[in-house]
Amino acid sequence: MISSLFLFRKHESPKSIIRVIRNYTFPLSRLFASQHLQEDERPLVEGVTVENMNEKLFEAIVPYYKYSYKQQLELKHERIRKTLQDVATTLIWDEKLHPFIRKQIQSLNGALCPIEAVKPSPRLDYYRNKDEISIGVGPDGDEKTVGFLIGKMTTNRQMCIPSGELPNTRASHKLVAKHYQNFIRNHRLNAMHQDQLRHTDLYWRHVTVRSNEAGHVMMVVFFHPQALTEAELIECQRDLRDYFVDGPGRECNIKSLYFQACRHTRCSCDRSPFQLVFGEPYLYETLLEKFRFRISPESFFQVNLKAAEVLYTSVREEAALRSNTTLLDVCCGTGVFGIVMSDLVEQVIGIDSVPLAIEDARVNSQLNGIENADWLFGTAQSRVKSICSTLKEGDKDVVAIINPARSGLPNKVVHALRAAENVRRLIFVACKPEGPAMHSFYELSCGERRREGITGAPFIPVKAIPVDMFPHTESVELILVYDRLQ
Repeated sequence: MISSLFLFRKHESPKSIIRVIRNYTFPLSRLFASQHLQEDERPLVEGVTVENMNEKLFEAIVPYYKYSYKQQLELKHERIRKTLQDVATTLIWDEKLHPFIRKQIQSLNGALCPIEAVKPSPRLDYYRNKDEISIGVGPDGDEKTVGFLIGKMTTNRQMCIPSGELPNTRASHKLVAKHYQNFIRNHRLNAMHQDQLRHTDLYWRHVTVRSNEAGHVMMVVFFHPQALTEAELIECQRDLRDYFVDGPGRECNIKSLYFQACRHTRCSCDRSPFQLVFGEPYLYETLLEKFRFRISPESFFQVNLKAAEVLYTSVREEAALRSNTTLLDVCCGTGVFGIVMSDLVEQVIGIDSVPLAIEDARVNSQLNGIENADWLFGTAQSRVKSICSTLKEGDKDVVAIINPARSGLPNKVVHALRAAENVRRLIFVACKPEGPAMHSFYELSCGERRREGITGAPFIPVKAIPVDMFPHTESVELILVYDRLQ
């Protein structure tokens, strides 16, 4: 097979030429042709103009904003119902499913378990304490537009829209975005879009903006170092400081200004350390009026503090903890779940694969005077099995809390928890229930499959508690409570 590329001037008609080529035949063969528009001739996102860009941004970022809050909660409840019904339907087809679980699903007319009403967020607007702000082509064609990307990430057909009147984004974050746009448009070095990592003449990248209830702002600037010397990188950091501390950007009142030189899509702090350009190294946040937490550039912390308090209170109530319980906090992050429930248990063991998260968890324990918690670095699949085995030898009562990232939980972690029959109750907190978490829901309750590593008595889904962590969006956090089948 031979392929050829034909280029035409704009005044010529490719379509008519394509018809000629397609009608031309060789013996035992035929020619095929199609038209490919050059990148600059294709709209990045269909139908987006300067006049309607705010409307399109709302449709992409906060699609439920057009509904009343009561309607939003009803829609989210229905999403959860369908997701869990899909899990239940898959379980019913499992020939090895335990009769008790099969009977429960049948008695609930195909539902996995009872689902409570969605717990509302106490705060509906301007609740996000973290935003990732991108650089891209704006509706007016400016390649140095700072805001939020809409369109298809898979095809790199995205457009960047300024944050405008987004109801979930704080004014302080919007102000940082406005000034960062002004900064990169006037800087001598060019800015980079997320799909331009291979370009060798682009430098300034996206920013992460964090803030706390006190109004303190952390700005983390990502930068591609290309072939710049250390002295030139320091000069770029000085430029940031001059603008955001001493120049026009000082109105952002930045409390912590960080800089990370990263050549990849993402860089962990051990691969490329965050450089503190100005201010305090951390932000601090108070949870449930008594717990204090340190927030670093890479820390995971729920984006809606007031809804997070609803989430943590609900988990605390549902965990059925005892004074002799060991709480296993899987994917512990900065240690929030373990710290909030440490007063109810004998011991907390937290596991996370991010070194800085474990460091934060240990510091947070000290900040709150917690002395019965151990925070272990490592992947959950490498740690859970050995920990559960040790706890079994001591005949410990164990309750596990799992709070994985959107990418889900490795199968081996689920298998290790299934095999650890001293885990009496399990609380699964899913930020994206309709994603990879569905497979974990299935494996926690399905019949044994020794060849696949699924052994031990299954977990019975007891109840589902949705929490609205993200008002005006389609997303909803889910607490799924499991008991070990005795």
